[in-house]
Amino acid sequence: MSEIFYAGGTTTKDISANDLINDIKALGKNAYFVEDRSQLLDNIKPHLQDGDVLLLMGARDPSLEQFSKEIFEGL
Repeated sequence: MSEIFYAGGTTTKDISANDLINDIKALGKNAYFVEDRSQLLDNIKPHLQDGDVLLLMGARDPSLEQFSKEIFEGL
């Protein structure tokens, strides 16, 4: 997981993606935080296997479509 996209406005920034990852790890599950999303593919590629599904999600991030295309092309 990369950092949460902050789109501005009145949203409070009292949680980070790393907080979520730590909570998932505390439940005994594998989870990874990648601070710089440009490094995401390099970090997850070694963990991907044939048949895996990579789901990219986001909201209000105008660069998400281009980022998704770059990830797809890099697989």
